[in-house]
This record gives sequence, C-alpha cells and structure tokens, in this order.
Amino acid sequence: MKKYFSAKTTMGPLDSAKHDQQAPRQTQEPARSEVPFAATPPVESGSGTGSRTGARVGDADLRFVELRAVFGVEGPFSPQRVAGLVAELPGVAGCMVSCPAGTAGSGASGGGAGVGEGAETVRYLREIARMTGVDDATQFSLQTGQGTLSFFLEGSSSLTVREDGTGFPPGTRDKLILVARTLDRLA
Repeated sequence: MKKYFSAKTTMGPLDSAKHDQQAPRQTQEPARSEVPFAATPPVESGSGTGSRTGARVGDADLRFVELRAVFGVEGPFSPQRVAGLVAELPGVAGCMVSCPAGTAGSGASGGGAGVGEGAETVRYLREIARMTGVDDATQFSLQTGQGTLSFFLEGSSSLTVREDGTGFPPGTRDKLILVARTLDRLA
C-alpha cells in the first residue's frame, strides 16, 4: 500500500502520474545590481561617553547591541534600567547591578529583593576564588536558607541575582552572562 504525504493535500496514484509529466519549471535568476555593495563605516562618537569603541550605525549604539538583543528594547541603558529589566526575566526575584557607572537594585520587594551589598559581596567572592585556586571564575551560585544567589563577575562589574525559587528556565542564565559582560560599558 502506497502512502503519499503533502502539507496541504494527499496525492493519489493518478495525480502523481500527471505531476511527473509536467514540464520542469525554469527559474530565472534575479537581475544583479551593477553597483557593488558599499559598507558604511561606523561614525565615531565625539560625545565622550566613555565608550570603548564609540562606534555607531545610525542611532544604534553598538556598545549595547547585546542588551538590545537580550531585552528587545531600545534607548539608553543605565544601571537602574538594566537592573529593572533583569528583574523582569523569568526565574529572577531581584538583582543588583554594580559597575563603574553606579550601583542599582531592583526586584519584587524593591531595592534588589535582598541581594545585599553587591560590591562588598563581590569583593569577598573574588577573594574566595583566589584562595581556592579558581582565580578566573566569573560565575558563582550560593544556596542559602532564603534561596539561591547567582553572581556574575566581569571586569570591574558584577551582576548579583536572587532566583525566585523556580530556578532559571533555559536561556536565562545565558542572558545574564551577556548582560554582565556589557556592564563595564554603561556610562
């Protein structure tokens, strides 16, 4: 018994024979432009915002391409805005952002939902990593009686996150790593 499958219809044996007798379709390549592609070089920013690259394409600041991709938003990014956006991610109850541009917290119960003193905690974590021989560690999770805290350390910045008790769904930890990597660029 023969079975024929199609997304829209099922062909029977007679329909199949008609289909095979049709002339092959000829495809025509689209006309190619005679003008070669010319990339527009990035424009240097003269605003002195502390950008490492200062690169801009149109009005989109390339320093924050990761943040725009992770959160799906436009506009300027500050420590407070990043903290608010991180706190809205699934599995996150609150967070603390600590970077050269400042420190900010956000969460369900306000002010970082009890993530504590970000800079002080990060200093201790870096010391523990050094003492235990994992100097290059950039991620830590600390399980306590009040829940799990995850720390993401990058350069002189850190992102401290209190999990909401359900754990991070797939992709959330990856987003947090990307966010932590951009914190040094905030101005």
